[in-house]
Amino acid sequence: MEKLDAKYLKKTEVKDVIFVFAMMLFGIFLGLSVGSAQKMQERIAKDNLKVTHSISFQNGGKKKVKIVGQNSGYIFYLEKGDKEVKSSPIQQNIAEIQRLPKALKSESND
Repeated sequence: MEKLDAKYLKKTEVKDVIFVFAMMLFGIFLGLSVGSAQKMQERIAKDNLKVTHSISFQNGGKKKVKIVGQNSGYIFYLEKGDKEVKSSPIQQNIAEIQRLPKALKSESND
């Protein structure tokens, strides 16, 4: 009986460790995402964004922007001086996304 009790206690400890580890990972990811969102919100409010990319649209337009996110269908960006994030469908609207060289990034921030 004592051997079975010892086995049962060990299995419970492993489950507890796995649960605590999973909660730690969840907490880390949640904290990092909330922190980065707050930092981005402060940069938008203070208009302290660095233009990092150039987007060429299929209609011939071109914008210098800061890309804040992207998924398989859309790209989310901010233009210098804007307070709202804009989104554009990638497949139907965007012809090219190009990272700006560092020299051009510093010129566009002045």
